[in-house]
Amino acid sequence: MAWFTRKKERYSVEDEIPKWSNGEFVLNPNRIRGRKTGPVSKKEMLSIPAVWSAVNFISKTIAGLPIHIVNSSGRKEKGHLYRLLNGEVSDRNTSNSWRYKMMKDAYTIGISVSTINRTGSGTIKNIDIRETDKVQIERERNSGLVYHIRDGLTTKTRFRADEVIDVRFADEGATTDILRPNEQWSDFFRYCINIQNYASNYFSRGGLPQATLTGPFEGKKSMANIMQSFEKTMQAAQEKGAIYVPIPAEHKLETIGHNPQDSQLEQTRRFSVEETARIFQIPVVFLQDYTNGTYSNTEQMGIQLSKHTITPIVSNLESELSFKLFGRNSSKKVRFELDDLQRGDWASRIAGEAQQVQNGLRTINEVRESDGLPPLKGGDDIVIQQNMIPIGELANLVNNKAKIPQPPKEGGENGE
Repeated sequence: MAWFTRKKERYSVEDEIPKWSNGEFVLNPNRIRGRKTGPVSKKEMLSIPAVWSAVNFISKTIAGLPIHIVNSSGRKEKGHLYRLLNGEVSDRNTSNSWRYKMMKDAYTIGISVSTINRTGSGTIKNIDIRETDKVQIERERNSGLVYHIRDGLTTKTRFRADEVIDVRFADEGATTDILRPNEQWSDFFRYCINIQNYASNYFSRGGLPQATLTGPFEGKKSMANIMQSFEKTMQAAQEKGAIYVPIPAEHKLETIGHNPQDSQLEQTRRFSVEETARIFQIPVVFLQDYTNGTYSNTEQMGIQLSKHTITPIVSNLESELSFKLFGRNSSKKVRFELDDLQRGDWASRIAGEAQQVQNGLRTINEVRESDGLPPLKGGDDIVIQQNMIPIGELANLVNNKAKIPQPPKEGGENGE
């Protein structure tokens, strides 16, 4: 057996000193730190506070919505699939955790893939979310879109499109092209990461900016020694909280670059929040930026969020789940309950529910069910506002000329 050891590399401060030519040195900022290119990873994206807030907000909102199975007449059915979609979708995931992971993947790397496992009779047994880096999507001539999912290192399993729940950031139909946020806006996300790194590095140095030390250096080795000594002096001063720092005789210390105020660090970070809100179509107040928030416009932003952001996402999910779980021509559909998002304040919700019951739009038990209350006997009848009688008895009152009790007239029947 042969052991291989690497030659130990020596490092010296002298290595940091550039070679001088004719007494001049041109600083190239692009050579200071290698510029990363290409897509950012999911982990890097979520390290940006505004991005994490947006993705987490959407994912948790979709994960917490109740799901219903409705038939062609609009009535809700509570069978095996209803319990699956609102309980545990597999041995490893609840419905909430499955939907949370699904939206988290879709809004970072652009796609989430879950496979549908059925029994021999066709009953859905499990819904398993897959790691997207192990999924390969292809289009076959006779079979259409197929998914090859790698189980382990070499084993691949082939799934037809109707066996896979495919949720994407941009719903472009059955296609192999995927709009991935981590690729589409990679430059912006790296810009946000660089802002964080700059602020972190600046304050980790105790707020000291980068500087140059100029003076009469006697050769490269002398320069290295002075640099090393001065660096230790600065470090010791920072640890002790010293106000003054000694500088070698006949030398001068000058800062380079900009401090956070001149770099507009605060404005730059606020811009990153606003740009993130644009990408994910979320009002900035839901990214915890209340700079321009008021009571009135925040309420309107909530309506905008529900109407223009959550509703389109839910609509796409309903279509995908209905198609993949029930098939193309099924009369059954998947519906998400959005009432919780649109309720508003307590007083407005109660007033709206009362009007719905009084005008025959909903039954008392339907309203009680939406509020998490048990049903009442007779609460399934639709009522109208006049005396709140069942609407089915209104025709009997007219046809049978039923008399509604009237208060007796004063003075007897003849008014005496």
